[in-house]
Amino acid sequence: MKTSGLLVCWIMLYSMQIMAQPPVPTSGYDFLGKDIQAIQDDEFLNPGMPTVELGSQIFQESEEGEKSCASCHGEEGQMMDKAKIASYPAYQKKYKKVHTLQERIHACWTDKQDRFPLLYDDPKLVALETFVRSLARGTVIDVEVNQHSRALYEQGEKLYKKRFGQMAMTCHHCHVQYQGIFMRGRKLTQGQTNGFPVYRFNSDRVTSLHRRFNECFVELRAEPFEAGSQEYKALEFYIGVMSNGLKVETPAVRF
Repeated sequence: MKTSGLLVCWIMLYSMQIMAQPPVPTSGYDFLGKDIQAIQDDEFLNPGMPTVELGSQIFQESEEGEKSCASCHGEEGQMMDKAKIASYPAYQKKYKKVHTLQERIHACWTDKQDRFPLLYDDPKLVALETFVRSLARGTVIDVEVNQHSRALYEQGEKLYKKRFGQMAMTCHHCHVQYQGIFMRGRKLTQGQTNGFPVYRFNSDRVTSLHRRFNECFVELRAEPFEAGSQEYKALEFYIGVMSNGLKVETPAVRF
């Protein structure tokens, strides 16, 4: 009996250790049915493409006496570095902090173009982020953790594993421990960042990563943080590192 009990304990501890390990990165695309994958793959069917086109228009627009994004980066963004796009969030020496891609775009918007500042997740910024990110489709994600960004990464890891809301669940529960299981008619994915901004059928719109965080918090019956907050930036950075090795799919299609 003692041997049997020890064996059960060992199996339980081993199972817990396996569940605690970071998952092998798998795109949400691989959790979709073939019909939905076909919609994402076809630019004429992909419902996120109108947002890409809107972002392209904003990218090329300029008001009197102001530069456009295209002035520096080419009419269709052809002068942008795809590998760099796929490396965000990234530490910025000039600003001495980690910027998300949306923050980097906004820094150009205000500093280089002298435009009026916009709130995080403003529709214009989401459209621009979707367009810029789409330029890097097929590029491998490579988010770097260095001496300047280590603290943010560790903050993100703590938040990812922290219990929130009345349901007292963590990001880790849904996207690592229970990945692949159906919840409310949807299959839980790893929640990777490689498709964001994504078009979501449930909300019928292109959704930024921070808006998706908000939706998750509401589902957990927890008080969400603000879009652009330090907490959401830390989560984005941590999950971005988890997504390393996957390819950019923006605009991905998800439920």
